[in-house]
Amino acid sequence: MLAEEDIRVQMELSRTRLGEIAGSAPVFFAPPGGYLNRRVRDVARELGVKVIRTMRWGYNKRLDPMALQCIPVNRRFTDKEFGHVLEQRNRSLLYAAKQITKKMLPGRAYETLRGTVFGSSDRN
Repeated sequence: MLAEEDIRVQMELSRTRLGEIAGSAPVFFAPPGGYLNRRVRDVARELGVKVIRTMRWGYNKRLDPMALQCIPVNRRFTDKEFGHVLEQRNRSLLYAAKQITKKMLPGRAYETLRGTVFGSSDRN
């Protein structure tokens, strides 16, 4: 766990470099690995971030721009799967099952199972 000052230094440096490339510092933030806690949120807000995208799957029932949920979509999604995402079907149940499975199985066993079920170990 990083100290608040380390969080601040990393975010300031990232925002400065991205601002140099893009012409202005970003106001959207997606924490590495989706890791977010109160300290990260507070530092981000202090530095001018307006929106934080988390890795929590879901549809934002209450809008909190500093902790937006998301629905991951990747290149392996079929039209039918994408339609289900748009219709908000079964995604929270799938995520809950995934999280329980990850907690119950050691890392390699989970990766093997995921590769077997989805036909590839790099599907997210």
